[in-house]
Amino acid sequence: MSRWKMLETWDRDLPGLADEQLVDRLCLAQQYERSASRSPGRNPKAR
Repeated sequence: MSRWKMLETWDRDLPGLADEQLVDRLCLAQQYERSASRSPGRNPKAR
């Protein structure tokens, strides 16, 4: 299963998760958000 597949089904899995798993999910979501916003675009030298 893909790492990001968990983010698509987070609401279904939420009631059965332990505290550590909730923290892991939050960290994974933050990492996904950071990596998505860091995209250089078409020309990284344009900045």
